[in-house]
Amino acid sequence: MSLFHNVIKAEQASSEEQFAEITTNFVVKKKETAFVAGSKEEEAIQSKAELLLKEAEQEKIRLLEEASFEAEKIKEAAQQSGFEEGTQKGYAEGYKAGFEKAMQEGQNEAVILIQHAHAMVQEAEEKLAEYYSEKQDQLIQLAATMAEAIVHQTIDASSDQVLELVKPLLMRMNKTEKLITVTVRPEQEELVQEKLALLEQKYVEVRFIVLTDHTLEKNGCVIETAHNITDLQIGKQLKKMVQEMKSME
Repeated sequence: MSLFHNVIKAEQASSEEQFAEITTNFVVKKKETAFVAGSKEEEAIQSKAELLLKEAEQEKIRLLEEASFEAEKIKEAAQQSGFEEGTQKGYAEGYKAGFEKAMQEGQNEAVILIQHAHAMVQEAEEKLAEYYSEKQDQLIQLAATMAEAIVHQTIDASSDQVLELVKPLLMRMNKTEKLITVTVRPEQEELVQEKLALLEQKYVEVRFIVLTDHTLEKNGCVIETAHNITDLQIGKQLKKMVQEMKSME
């Protein structure tokens, strides 16, 4: 019935009709523990976040240790080579002259090799930055998933349930609106009707109609007036937010 109703409204809507984004003061109350023990889905999300961060840190440590070890090994080899060459030339041409020349050559070689080692460290840092960049999208998506879970958890725990999202928006609507249609999932229809009946007592000039749509997301809601259609589906709003964040990279 909701789909048929929407088609009729779309044909009757004037050119001034617009879609309004959610502007609500609803704030998820911070909890000491966002995910309670026993929720396998929430524990899996948190574990995945910790695993990604741990992998990034381990990769950073491995690359830096590898570059540092290689630089030290090259430096020691160069110094040893210079010493041996100086010793051999010292017997044939004079220990002092040969040793100094060999040491100078060894030092020059060491400088070149150390520069090479520095380049390796820089390359490791670039690879690490690339690694973080590759994981960034995953971390953003994971954060959105966690936020959605927290919002649903708060709504489910509230006596008003989906009305936690709806009421702030209704309070700010133009008081000249005479008819407001609220579409929710079938399992929330009865509760929403009861809560809106109380609002009708406060705003006697406004009439509320409750429709149902099983295709809506969990705790999803759509509010329609003569001038606006506001989609309060949490998942869609978070998806839009994630896309905007990725476009800013």
